Amino acid sequence: MTLHPDRLLPPDPATRKLARDLHAAVADLPIISPHGHTDPRWWGENPAFSDPAQLFVTPDHYVTRMLTSQGVPFEAMGIGADARPIRARSGGCSRGTSTCSGARPRGSGSSTRSKTCST
Repeated sequence: MTLHPDRLLPPDPATRKLARDLHAAVADLPIISPHGHTDPRWWGENPAFSDPAQLFVTPDHYVTRMLTSQGVPFEAMGIGADARPIRARSGGCSRGTSTCSGARPRGSGSSTRSKTCST
């Protein structure tokens, strides 16, 4: 069975031509996915990694969560002793808000802002 090359493109001829042109311009480029759990710079710089954990474990939060759920300490994964979420390391400065400034998310019903962020 052969699939038609335009099967995922828009039916409008002008839009389909534009889509074909865009696809032709990038079809042979490597895929750099923002959800790939890797730093895109790796693909351009090709760095050496000191150990496999730097490549397969520490950049992927799903892997680190799974390993910690099984009792593997952060230090064993090469993450370091203080791997608490950033808000915990900040001394609780968010005070239940989404930012250190005290600004509340839209729709929260309050526009009160704290002037400082004590730690």
